Amino acid sequence: GTWLGAFDRWDVRIYLSIAQHGYPKASPASAAFFPVYPFVVRLAHSLTGGSISYLAAGMVVSWIAFAAAAALLYRLVNRRFGSRAALISTLLFCWFPTSLFFLSAYSESLFVLEILLVVSLLDEQRFLSASVVAALASATSPTSAALTVAIFVTVLVASRRLVRAVAYAAVSGLGILAFMVFLNSRYGTPLEFVHAQKFWHRSENFPLYGVLKNLVAIKDFLRGAGPPPGSATPTFANIKYVWIVDDLSALLAVLTLTYLVIAKVVNHRSQVGGHS
Repeated sequence: GTWLGAFDRWDVRIYLSIAQHGYPKASPASAAFFPVYPFVVRLAHSLTGGSISYLAAGMVVSWIAFAAAAALLYRLVNRRFGSRAALISTLLFCWFPTSLFFLSAYSESLFVLEILLVVSLLDEQRFLSASVVAALASATSPTSAALTVAIFVTVLVASRRLVRAVAYAAVSGLGILAFMVFLNSRYGTPLEFVHAQKFWHRSENFPLYGVLKNLVAIKDFLRGAGPPPGSATPTFANIKYVWIVDDLSALLAVLTLTYLVIAKVVNHRSQVGGHS
């Protein structure tokens, strides 16, 4: 019934419940939600002496993180590509359709702030600081594995020392390692965050898994409007359009990462050649 209450739905309630009560032993479903964001919300609530609700605390954390992430993105792009590109990038970041999740009591705003911090620190070759922030990110979202890969590749290209790259990458995963130790003590398995996906009708799949599923679905789709043999599901529902978007996004991310790595290597070699 209030504008703030409009945000109090879906996963928000799970995050706020964890912030208030932790991870109940009788409710392993909550293990699918990583702990850093609820912890920060609890901290914000405590710093106000409990004068604001957990929902309000969650919104404050998300809004501050979102604003900080936008400022950090502008700074990073401006330093590399100029103010015009920085302004366009920041506007797109703030106003793309699903940016509404950055304004909700979800972990996305905190996670994107951590991502941009890691990228900024890597750009300044402050590898240890980047690894520490990535460690926090690894206890914020499981998709932080991409940051571990980025740290490994960046350090390896910059220093050409495999042991050093492995060490920094290992530091970046300490957050999720600590969470897994906790889950093992609470639920008897360190992979409870994976097992808990079944409570939310989700599953962990390999990248581009949706491409395979969609190719199979197209065959049924071409058969006509009726359900395929042995199934009551209409064929048009078998094509997961959201998977297509995910596939294209993942492919774009892989191509972009490959281009950036190659560009970094070429630039590094040209600098070395120039000095020699």
